[in-house]
Amino acid sequence: MPGLLRDYFVVLPDSVAGHTVAGQLPAPEATGAGDVVTAPHPSGRPWVLARPRFRKVSHLRRGGDALVLIGPDRVPEAVLAGLLEGARDRAALERRLARLPGLHHVIAHLSGETWIRGTASGLRRIYHARHPQAGTIASDRPAVLAHLTGAPLDDGALALRMLDFLPHPLSRRALWRGVHETGAGYGLALPVAAPGTAAAPGPREYRWWEPPPPELSLAEGARRVGEAVTASVRAHVGGLDRISCELSGGLDSTALTFAARATGPVELSLLTVAARDRYSEDETWARKAVEEAHDPTDALAHHIIPADQAPYFYADLTATSAELNDEPLPVAPGRARAHLLLSRAHATGSRYHLTGYGGDEPARTCS
Repeated sequence: MPGLLRDYFVVLPDSVAGHTVAGQLPAPEATGAGDVVTAPHPSGRPWVLARPRFRKVSHLRRGGDALVLIGPDRVPEAVLAGLLEGARDRAALERRLARLPGLHHVIAHLSGETWIRGTASGLRRIYHARHPQAGTIASDRPAVLAHLTGAPLDDGALALRMLDFLPHPLSRRALWRGVHETGAGYGLALPVAAPGTAAAPGPREYRWWEPPPPELSLAEGARRVGEAVTASVRAHVGGLDRISCELSGGLDSTALTFAARATGPVELSLLTVAARDRYSEDETWARKAVEEAHDPTDALAHHIIPADQAPYFYADLTATSAELNDEPLPVAPGRARAHLLLSRAHATGSRYHLTGYGGDEPARTCS
């Protein structure tokens, strides 16, 4: 069975075959995934079946319309109702969803059509495949779809993943034949079968996100980006008593540090790895950020990990051979280093660890 089927969801058609597919998923006790969350079709058959180990599932049905959100925390039913009621098409619902902070997968059923989307950045993705009996099924995990459809590995796609950088559109090529990835900023529409017909039309992609027009000043744009980052961090860690951040000294992790501090945790632990290069200024800037953020009322602790305690890149790389994932991880060379930081964060009692991975890319785009 490809991949570790622990944290995932699937979207199934309303049919006997779709119900049968749901029964082909491994039992929770076999995966350590915890409870199963099911949002049903009006018929009672499973529509969205999720086994979220790290995320929360929120769902609401109003007549023939329904909405499922999978993200950092449960969304209150009143908020779900406000999002769903009165939204008769995708555009109307997206305008409302834009006000919801945090990273979410969205599955909705409006006007007889199911549609699914991840995040504009592509961090939360959508995949689909055709099951020989059930038709199109979708998931956030290509390994799940490969398991359900019996899709074989695509050796060519696997070879491409060995490259240091994989350009578009090759980066969208899933590692199993017949499993397809939906592009970042795009959603997947799953039309239902027309009355009197047995087969539903095939899935189609649609664009749900466009870069906003450059109509704001740099100062106003920076303010709104800051507010959005702060709201997203609060959605993920708000209310937790102990959290931690990897503070490298760079722009991305420093911004997250201040956003995490604003949520008011009982204890905020900051971890910085000292550089082996004596000309590196990362530690200097990390210390300056801590000085700027320090307040006598804060329970803020800054932990400097000496350079000689930090593993080199590619250290313990063979340990990843036992880890089954959807694809080879691009961060695998730094696995031992990441494990060190997570171990230190866990030792502080942290319940949620933040990093700035990927933050430099949007920062360069904005500049």
